Amino acid sequence: MQRTQRIAVVRPILPGMHGRRLPSVHTLTRSSESLPSSEIVDPEDAPVVLLVEDEPTLSRVFEHILTDAGYDVIVCANGLNALDLVECGVTRIDVVVSDVGLPGLRGDKLASELRQLRPALPIVLMTGYSAVVAPGNEDALGVAGILEKPITIEDLLATVRDALRLGAARL
Repeated sequence: MQRTQRIAVVRPILPGMHGRRLPSVHTLTRSSESLPSSEIVDPEDAPVVLLVEDEPTLSRVFEHILTDAGYDVIVCANGLNALDLVECGVTRIDVVVSDVGLPGLRGDKLASELRQLRPALPIVLMTGYSAVVAPGNEDALGVAGILEKPITIEDLLATVRDALRLGAARL
């Protein structure tokens, strides 16, 4: 029996902490079964994912999930660095997976800038709290997918796979 796999971020505020938060506790519950073969990509032609996530622990978890599925992953901690990387064009990027709540350049604004540079580049946004960036708004935002946190491993991989198919269809 396979359990749902979720990534959770817990930041409690306790009495006596004067509004300060405890350090984040991040958990990843994975089933004992490996990823289904349909979720693993061919390592000879692994797509390159640009992962834009400012929370270091979540970044490592998402990177691990994508790498385990066979993707090559480039990580940027903010939208401005991600935009610079795409703009300079020194590396192949097949899909962008970005958090919305980024410092400097928000994920939805990054998506807008990236569409100007590379209209066929598929973009997936991740959010935990935005009414504007919500599933169902993909067309209005010009993105291939929107994931709401907490994100299951299956949803992350399926959305990236679908975004890559959409990107290939745009070429």
